Amino acid sequence: MPSKDENKLNSKFHKEMAETLREAASILDGKTSDYGHDSFQVGAAFASMITGKEVTATEIAAGLVGQKMARYKTLINSDGKPVNESLHDTIVDWVNYIVLMERERKKDAERERPKQGVQEKPASQV
Repeated sequence: MPSKDENKLNSKFHKEMAETLREAASILDGKTSDYGHDSFQVGAAFASMITGKEVTATEIAAGLVGQKMARYKTLINSDGKPVNESLHDTIVDWVNYIVLMERERKKDAERERPKQGVQEKPASQV
């Protein structure tokens, strides 16, 4: 059973986490209204056209997660204080890209499900 001190820490942590998630959701709402809901699909179609290989919306989102990770690494390894984007902003954006990647993964899985659900009957059953 958690002690009173542990409950206080958990409560403080949950409040901080909830605040970060509220901020991330607010930013995501604003950007979604600017960019629309299909930007990952558009990016996937463009990447597929350029590469000649099928690129999924999930892969586009995963690339943005990786890009944000690289930016975070650059910021923490720089000698000076970031001028145009704080570590906090980078982390909140990172959270949003991960959420968007999960959304696109689910949508990609839904698009694949009908393809997988149509199975040919074995020749012995035809």
